[in-house]
Amino acid sequence: MSSALLDALDIDQAHFCGLSKGGMVGMWLGVNAPRRIDRLVLCNTAAKIGTAELWNARIDAVRRGGMAAVADVVLERWFTEGFRAREPMAVAPRQADAARYPTGGLRGLLRSGATTWTSARPSRRFRRPTLVVAGHP
Repeated sequence: MSSALLDALDIDQAHFCGLSKGGMVGMWLGVNAPRRIDRLVLCNTAAKIGTAELWNARIDAVRRGGMAAVADVVLERWFTEGFRAREPMAVAPRQADAARYPTGGLRGLLRSGATTWTSARPSRRFRRPTLVVAGHP
């Protein structure tokens, strides 16, 4: 992770909102490039998500079966069981989207999940206004 995108776009400082893995990116930026971030929003994220074993198992599943192999797991993370049962017509297009997601990009994202540990306590070094949003089904 780096602030190379901000450099490429000639943006000195930005507000950043990250969801899940994007929140990990935001924490990294807040700790490692704090002058680049004015305000930070972290949504449903953590400094570490899952275990290397979990991420590596998903990488293997995608390698063997493509996105179809993990589409149901993705939907379980996006929608509660009750919502999936009540609103199948709302979920169906997202299931089709998940099945079409490019596997190369997903494998890269999953690999980063297996190796990323932002910091045990990023807030101790990051002093910019930060909103943390968490939800639970």
